[in-house]
Amino acid sequence: MKIQKLRSMTFTLCSIAFMLLSNNTYAVDMAVLQEECADIGFKMRTPANGTCVLRLMKGVKAEEKAVAAQQQAYANQQAAQAAQAQQAAALQQQQAQMYDLQRRSVAAQEQAAQAQTEGAAYERRSRGLKLMNQGLDRMTGTGAYAPKASTSFSCIRNGNYTTCN
Repeated sequence: MKIQKLRSMTFTLCSIAFMLLSNNTYAVDMAVLQEECADIGFKMRTPANGTCVLRLMKGVKAEEKAVAAQQQAYANQQAAQAAQAQQAAALQQQQAQMYDLQRRSVAAQEQAAQAQTEGAAYERRSRGLKLMNQGLDRMTGTGAYAPKASTSFSCIRNGNYTTCN
């Protein structure tokens, strides 16, 4: 009887120690693990059953760590994909801005070329009009091609008539 009480106390102490030492966020039901060990063949409330439960708990903890590592890897992968998608969106926006700037640059170059063409045509028309005016002035003797007026003149009086040069 004393031996069985000692075994029961050992098992209880092991269970309490295990519960105090385990800081896992997943609550593992000790009764379920004890029943699993009993199904395997260990008698309930014996040191062997306690050892079995501890081993199962280690396996559960290892499994929980593996699951946590997988979840972390998945979260890292999701974060990397989100960052990649964000970079792709930023790149697409930059490309759209670059295309818009190129389009504006081409339009500005076309306007400059058109203004230059119009300026050259205006210059040709102005030169042509100037030449035509010079020709008219020469033909009519007006403007810059008018005869020079003499600053000195003399007048001769002949009776009732006066002639000036």
